[in-house]
Amino acid sequence: MRVYPVVHIHSPDEAAKEAAKAFEADADGVYLIDHDHVDVDPIFETFNRLAVSHQDRFIGINILGSQPAEALEIINAARESGQLSRTPDGLWCDDIRSDDTLGEAMELKQQFLELRRIKILGGVAFKYTSTYTDSPARAAQEAKSLEPYTDVVTTSGKGTGSAPEVAKLKAMKQSIHKHLAVASGISIANLDQYKGIVDEVLVASSIETAPYSGVFDDDKLKSFISRAHEL
Repeated sequence: MRVYPVVHIHSPDEAAKEAAKAFEADADGVYLIDHDHVDVDPIFETFNRLAVSHQDRFIGINILGSQPAEALEIINAARESGQLSRTPDGLWCDDIRSDDTLGEAMELKQQFLELRRIKILGGVAFKYTSTYTDSPARAAQEAKSLEPYTDVVTTSGKGTGSAPEVAKLKAMKQSIHKHLAVASGISIANLDQYKGIVDEVLVASSIETAPYSGVFDDDKLKSFISRAHEL
């Protein structure tokens, strides 16, 4: 099971330090997210620092409030202008349906060579979206129909810190051929029950010193990554 700690950005200095801790703990990568600022500058500044200090590591981002295709356009413009030193490895979007035209993001990836490297994690039956569901049957149907429009089918529980039901994840996994990721509620206490079902975990709350603190608890971080890799 791959682990991607989510770094909540309060300042680029602190965020880069916490991301480095995740890499040192053998995380498969990190995702950067910013709830504090309306512009993308803190995310891009943090990304650029990590791109220099950890050149070969996976660094993804989540541009809150942007549709998937819109986020790709922002990334492409920043790359071309030099605001981004290189292309991010991943783009996490809460709702893959939010594009004006479903599939627009995947089409845009094919138009620009530099964007093809980006792994899109598209939210399906995801928290705080109009299509969130706990129903295994409905979630599986959503996953199957939306799989072509994302690189990794990504889901969640009903809210931040809430773990999704195992039955929901099993149904989704059985309906798709791509990786299944979970982006809420996974902790060292419940990790084992997702063995063989979940391919990728985006984790923050259960390994932070406090939810949204942006600071990882070293012991929790290391224990979580170690156990996930064993699974």
